[in-house]
Amino acid sequence: MGEAKRRRQQPAERTETVIELDEQTNEERRVETIVRDGGSVATFLRKGLNGVPCDGCRMCCYHPRIEVEPQDDVRHLDIETHEDGGQTLRRREDGSCVHLGPEGCTVYAHRPRGCRTYDCRLFSLLGIVETAVSVPHWTFSARTREEKAVLFALRMTVVEHNRGKRVTHEVLQDIITGYEEHLPFAREMLTNMERMTTAEREAFIAGDSSRDSKKLEPFPRWDPR
Repeated sequence: MGEAKRRRQQPAERTETVIELDEQTNEERRVETIVRDGGSVATFLRKGLNGVPCDGCRMCCYHPRIEVEPQDDVRHLDIETHEDGGQTLRRREDGSCVHLGPEGCTVYAHRPRGCRTYDCRLFSLLGIVETAVSVPHWTFSARTREEKAVLFALRMTVVEHNRGKRVTHEVLQDIITGYEEHLPFAREMLTNMERMTTAEREAFIAGDSSRDSKKLEPFPRWDPR
């Protein structure tokens, strides 16, 4: 079945149990979540961030700490100041932002930068669990060899940023813009792995065959074929 036909026959949204990498513990965990089709890796990167097709989803409006920054216009925002000096949008008892209405954000034109730049698709693309709030899991296809190398490079960059520190949403955006330095290595590893048998490839990903195997930690089940 062709890719286009498969996508037409697949529901735009469904519920599944997925396996993701917890960025706080660096361990895999099973997550029951809504699954959406994010298209191809190449298309996502070409269109850029923040154009999320929400389609009525309001999950990010329940984020426990929506930061308000100095450059934000606070005249239309209901904010609260915390002991650490940080300011966030006020939340209701049910955890939702006070500006969330029946039809969505009631201050959309004046929403803070944190809302404008938040792109829940990044977590799925990079194989990381968003621990602050439940968001949909997005599936991305990597059909071409170059797309697979790009995905490989992206997740190697995640490992580089993730050692011993929390990966924030801003760090994820930096990863998207800075992965290209890993592309030569990713292409080389992809070429080497294509020449391996299944057993050799599994051993290599497990870290038994390369001094650079630490870069492959996010790929215990990734098949480049």
